[in-house]
Amino acid sequence: MNQNFGFGQNKLSGQENDELIKKLADVASNLRILEDRYGNLRRKTQLTDQVLIDAQRNFSKEKRIINDEITEIKESLFEIKNKIGAMGDELENSVSMNDYLVLEKYLELWNPIKFVTRKQLNDYLEEKFKK
Repeated sequence: MNQNFGFGQNKLSGQENDELIKKLADVASNLRILEDRYGNLRRKTQLTDQVLIDAQRNFSKEKRIINDEITEIKESLFEIKNKIGAMGDELENSVSMNDYLVLEKYLELWNPIKFVTRKQLNDYLEEKFKK
């Protein structure tokens, strides 16, 4: 059975046949090298993709943590604002320095430490009128 694969009759000399075999071997060798390079590129691409996926997961996790922290900070800031507002209200309701000085003068004038109790007054009056 003669197979010529559509190339016509095999009318090559021995030297031409050897050159053709050598060229086919070179092409096959180059094809193996290209296949290896392609395989390496595919592995590198897969590794790069995996690294990017891992980085994206880490970034998403960190973003979620940062967003949670920002939410906590906002809540704390809101509480602080409310407390400062309450303190401002308390200060508005507190006594002014002028009012304080007036009260102090009255207290010094009256001197409530020297006030007597009813019992002390009754005891004093009883002693005085007994004599």
